[in-house]
Amino acid sequence: MPEVNGVRFARLWTLDSSEDDDNEFVWNPELEGLELKGLHLQALFDGLDSRTTEVVISAPTFGQAKSLLLAACEAAGAAAFSHEEVDATAIRVVADALKSHAGREICGHRASVSEELGCLMLTLRECRSPPDEKFKSELSAFVENCLSSVPSLPTLGLDSTKPAVSAAARREGYASLGLAAGAAGTVVTGGSTLVAVGFAAAAASLGAHAAMAQQDPTSPAVGCAFGRGTSRDLRVSNAASMLREMLKTGVDLVLVDELTEEERVLGGHLAALRSQEAQVIASEDDSPPNLVAPLGLLASDNDNPLLTSMVLSAMSLITDAVAGGGDINGYSLRSVAVRGCRGCALKFRRAHSCPLM
Repeated sequence: MPEVNGVRFARLWTLDSSEDDDNEFVWNPELEGLELKGLHLQALFDGLDSRTTEVVISAPTFGQAKSLLLAACEAAGAAAFSHEEVDATAIRVVADALKSHAGREICGHRASVSEELGCLMLTLRECRSPPDEKFKSELSAFVENCLSSVPSLPTLGLDSTKPAVSAAARREGYASLGLAAGAAGTVVTGGSTLVAVGFAAAAASLGAHAAMAQQDPTSPAVGCAFGRGTSRDLRVSNAASMLREMLKTGVDLVLVDELTEEERVLGGHLAALRSQEAQVIASEDDSPPNLVAPLGLLASDNDNPLLTSMVLSAMSLITDAVAGGGDINGYSLRSVAVRGCRGCALKFRRAHSCPLM
């Protein structure tokens, strides 16, 4: 550990300059298991040379990458928000993206993709008998081809040619509503946050504005101020819906897919293997049973590089919107390179270089 004035400090970052010309700070704490937080990022930026105009910061695992995105949002001055709800919104967006990509019919059955307890589930409607090996083989082949054949899937199919101004305009519109994340039952003015505005819009539609100024003793500090009667699922659903609209109109954050071709193929193959565990589930009413097939877990120990890249892409867009264009010591987030199970890398650029003295 380095020592300053007799005080020993744990090393947190490793400087990797082997990739291109960028100096990349990699999260690599000496204290095993230390969670990356906003204060760690703030300390790193405080120590940068004033002449540094661009810096890349990365985390080498999926779990650490999620912590890095949340930490960057906090360090950029975002108001308090729920990490769990950001994670849940990202998972919802990934499920919706796969549902849209897979189509409404699979193997002759109406199909949908959803998230259940952190697992992506493919549901085929009205499957009256257990699947035989031939059916499972057809389903597996469909899943593998579906996930492996679209190059833009790791970045949620985001079209980088969309004009950034449309996303910036949306941010200004969100900010004009005067709602940002805060403690439960509290209205916080200023800031532009996708999650907060998405949830607040749901509360407004329920006529909950009057309740926003009151504390709700039955609600935990979920980090979003949207009044009583607004469920966590409703907040997540509305935030996911708003993010889908942003994906259609363009965003001002660049997402870079750094998966290798081998990782892309592996992602489709792993999902196909999981789909072999399909089971027929009886309905609770008189409707025909459905076939439910798992596609993969979305937890921090996920080993599917394709699904993890999709989650990181969604979290990148959410946390960037929650940060509301805030910066860290004058450095603004410009792009996020998603690497699946190998984490992600955030590129920051100083808006205005300091003049040389």
